[in-house]
Amino acid sequence: MILSPTRSDGNWLESPADADLVLVRQIFSDWRKERPDDIHIDRIVRCPVACQSIGRSLRWQSCQAAT
Repeated sequence: MILSPTRSDGNWLESPADADLVLVRQIFSDWRKERPDDIHIDRIVRCPVACQSIGRSLRWQSCQAAT
């Protein structure tokens, strides 16, 4: 899936140009059989300013989750 402000071929989801958060939600209907998926996020376009902001946000969120 590609998240970006500009349309892309394939599995594309529009996101604002100033977005600094991606929320992933997994829903299960059979807790005994279903297992969470592994989620991987890959940056495919270089965006130094936005990526620095995202990195700070991810570090802050991981620190909050650990406490």
